[in-house]
Amino acid sequence: MKMQNSIERDHLQEILTGKIPPEITDLLQSSSIGLHALEKKAAELSWVLEVIIGISEQINLLAINAILEADRAEKSGARFSVVANELNLQAKQTVIATDEIRDKIVSIQDLGRRSAADLAQLTSCLKEMKICSATQISDIGNINANQMGRRKRKN
Repeated sequence: MKMQNSIERDHLQEILTGKIPPEITDLLQSSSIGLHALEKKAAELSWVLEVIIGISEQINLLAINAILEADRAEKSGARFSVVANELNLQAKQTVIATDEIRDKIVSIQDLGRRSAADLAQLTSCLKEMKICSATQISDIGNINANQMGRRKRKN
């Protein structure tokens, strides 16, 4: 408990002297790096998703062509028609799944952007606190100097 109070006093002293405790700066920097990495990974996922969407579109076109060919072949193409319909179903399910993935990626990116904005605002607030603390310390120093001057004049 004494160690905790000592650490808290040290942090209070750092804040009062206009210093931001290194743990806070390290945490802000680490969070910022993490958010940028998250944004990069989300962008990579978006690229992979676009590849999957392209493949899905190609499968859908193949399925449509296969259905048309099966209809032309009539009786002999009946079995081929089953395969074509299954391909078409798989393509549609892929589109649904990729839409869900895209929504989740967009959600992750939005969350990352909001978190980055919050961190930037926090950093700005800490800088403002540092300036205010320095101003207060200067004001306290001036008040102290004025009081000391008055005491000297009285003596």
